[in-house]
Amino acid sequence: MKKILIIISATFLVLTVSCRRTDIQMLVVNVPEMRNSACSELIVKKLSTQVGVKKGSEISVDLVARTVTVRYESLLTANKNIEYAIAETGFSANAIPANKDAASKLPKECMGTGVMIPMPVQ
Repeated sequence: MKKILIIISATFLVLTVSCRRTDIQMLVVNVPEMRNSACSELIVKKLSTQVGVKKGSEISVDLVARTVTVRYESLLTANKNIEYAIAETGFSANAIPANKDAASKLPKECMGTGVMIPMPVQ
């Protein structure tokens, strides 16, 4: 009886300890059309509404490299959801093309008339 109790206790302990409750991932998204801070603000605003992504330190923007880095909870959202959210805003995100309707409605600062941060020469 004592052996059975030990086996049951050990099994319960293994199952409760081994279940993942969180899985924070980092995703770097190339956003070539992100021209300036007006564009990045639109992207950050959209991403902060995604389940598993928190506004603030979870989202960082590099205007020179034209990338957005997102820390997200992969048990709540997938990296493709993040890329599609950016595409729905009107910007290409990695291999996901921009939503053309959303791109046509971007503010003028993001459509080529605003100040553009130059891409680094590689």
